[in-house]
Amino acid sequence: MPIHDPCAVLYCLHPELFQTKEFRARIDCSGAHNDVFSTAGQVVLDIRTQESLPGGRGFGEQKNVRNLKVALQMDVPAFFRHMHNAVKFCGERWKGRDRDLMV
Repeated sequence: MPIHDPCAVLYCLHPELFQTKEFRARIDCSGAHNDVFSTAGQVVLDIRTQESLPGGRGFGEQKNVRNLKVALQMDVPAFFRHMHNAVKFCGERWKGRDRDLMV
C-alpha cells in the first residue's frame, strides 16, 4: 500500500493518475458530531448528494459547496514506477559523495 506523502506529491505532479471526487467537508471544532466518541479536530465529510439533502441543509453558510477533493483510486503500478525512478535519481545524484552525509 502506498504511503501518503509521496501520493500527495504524485497527485500534484500527475493528477491524471488519480480518480477523485469532491465532497463538502468541515473541521469539527465542538466534538459534538458523534455521540459515541469525540470528533473534535477531525475532518467531517458530508457524503450525501446535494439532491438528497432536505431543504439544502449542510455546514453553515457554505451549505452546498463542495470544498474538498478526495482521491478514491490511483494507478498503483504508476505510483511505484515514479517512486522507483525518484529513488534511482537520488541514488545517482549521491554517487561519489561522502556516504557519511546520508542519513
